[in-house]
This record gives sequence, C-alpha cells and structure tokens, in this order.
Amino acid sequence: MKQAEWMFLLSVCAMTAGVVAMLVGGVLALAHAGSSNHGYASLVTGLSGAFFTTGGGVLARHSKRTMANLTEAAKRNEDKIDADHQLETATTFIDRVQDKDAKDRLNSAAALKALNIQPNPDTMLNRLLPGDQPKEIEPGDSAT
Repeated sequence: MKQAEWMFLLSVCAMTAGVVAMLVGGVLALAHAGSSNHGYASLVTGLSGAFFTTGGGVLARHSKRTMANLTEAAKRNEDKIDADHQLETATTFIDRVQDKDAKDRLNSAAALKALNIQPNPDTMLNRLLPGDQPKEIEPGDSAT
C-alpha cells in the first residue's frame, strides 16, 4: 500500500514538473519568437516537459493498477476470513452433538465444505440424517 501511495505521489510530482517545463518552454518560445535565434532551449524544455508528464502518467497508471490489485487481494482475504469463521462456528456447534456417529458425519460434511466440495444436497441430507425418522409427538402437542 505504501509503495502505491509513494508511486502516486511521485507521479504527481513528475507530471507537475513536466507541466512546468512545458510552460517554461512555451514562455521561451514566445520570448524568442521575434529573434533570429531558433530557440532550441524552448524546444528541449518543451520536449523534456512532455517526457516528464508522460512518465508521471505511466507511474500514475501503475499506481492505480497496484491499488486495484491490493483491493482485490483484500477482498479475497476477507472472504477467506469469513469462511474460516463459518467453519469455526460450525465445528463449535458440532462439538455440542452427543451422538458420536452423528458428530462424525457432521465433521465430514464440514470438511467437504472447507475443501469446497459441493455434493448433491439430497445425498448429504440422507447421509447426515439417515433413514426416515418419524417425528414423535410429545404429550400435550396437538396433532392439527
């Protein structure tokens, strides 16, 4: 980030110096307009100003590209942090499960998710909750 900031600052300085050099070249050209002197100084000053301005523009473009890459990398890191947090939350809930077989199945499903493997949701449901388990109605619950 500091490199991109310094590069941008350097590009602004280079473009400013280039514009000033071109203005000095223009002033020299106007000053020597009536004389028989060809005014090579104004030509050299103007061209060097154009060179500095172009170089500053290249540095600014590179700085912008670097900042875009940093923004993209920060987004990827944020996504990874979110995924890690989700996995940590899931494993915390899985640790509360008392049934050892269910805990193993849930840990396997969490591992698949962490590895970015997306199995068929119906297959996962059947493996996590095997068989048709009828809902038991507690005394006092209404069947309606």
